[in-house]
Amino acid sequence: MVNKKNWLGVLVFVLVFGMTVVGCENVQLVAWERAEAVDKVWSNVMTLHDGVSEEKLINVNWNPVQNAVSYNVYIQMVSNAVNDIHYLSTVQARGYGGGQVIVSFTLQELVSYCSETNRFGITVTDIDENHVPSKIVWSESITIPDYHP
Repeated sequence: MVNKKNWLGVLVFVLVFGMTVVGCENVQLVAWERAEAVDKVWSNVMTLHDGVSEEKLINVNWNPVQNAVSYNVYIQMVSNAVNDIHYLSTVQARGYGGGQVIVSFTLQELVSYCSETNRFGITVTDIDENHVPSKIVWSESITIPDYHP
């Protein structure tokens, strides 16, 4: 009888151990990896004329990234001795491939953040559950003609 109790104890131990090992199969390892960054950012200034007045638009362009959920747009005043970086907006991703992502800002929208010479940066947040953004990728510096704060 004692022998049967020992075997029953061993059986229970094996079942509990086996269930623990099988039950841990769904554990996910969380990787705190950065999202894939955009390959290049470029910007330009465009002047719109409507016959009466003109308005300057600053366009920021980049190629979409696979698995991107959103993009964050930043501006940095290059001619400023402090080189402050300011967040401008978040753009939701609309798929991958085929074309560029273009965001336009009016000079009036940027006047409190910009100077005569600026550059724009983009970070990517991807589909990873952790939403760890990519490193920031900067455009070349651009000069806004006739800039007057």
